[in-house]
Amino acid sequence: MKITEILIKQMELDSHINNIRKRETIDCVISSIGECIEFIEEHELTHKTWKSKETIAEKLLEEYVDILFFLAQTINKKGYPITEHFFNNLFHSNTFKTVGRDVRHMLGDFIVHMLCDNTHKAIIALGEIAKELGYTDTQIENMYHKKWEINMKRISTEWR
Repeated sequence: MKITEILIKQMELDSHINNIRKRETIDCVISSIGECIEFIEEHELTHKTWKSKETIAEKLLEEYVDILFFLAQTINKKGYPITEHFFNNLFHSNTFKTVGRDVRHMLGDFIVHMLCDNTHKAIIALGEIAKELGYTDTQIENMYHKKWEINMKRISTEWR
């Protein structure tokens, strides 16, 4: 995945947002958790056990990418020098065992690692989710760019 391009685009997006107060790293972490909730609500294994949910692949990928937006924002905020090679080694690693685990547990891992300030393991967890759902780097990057364009337009109209 072209993470350096995503990080640069995220910095550009963030530079256009008119925050009413200084955005701190914890705000990015909480935002990523909010997106995790939106993601799982689009999955058939939603936490809303009283509802029957059909997973719509495009919408689930969009919510996955929203999580990536805030992971990128967190990485930028912390000033981590992330290279393509380093990121891809984490994102595509086999560190976590996904056999017999569903996406809810992997998402829980991501949340815990974000809260515990372990960005490296959060990247691994997000990669495991992508692998479990069969997402390719190209699908993720294409959706990221699509959502980035939408968000750039929303800044001037909705985000005030």
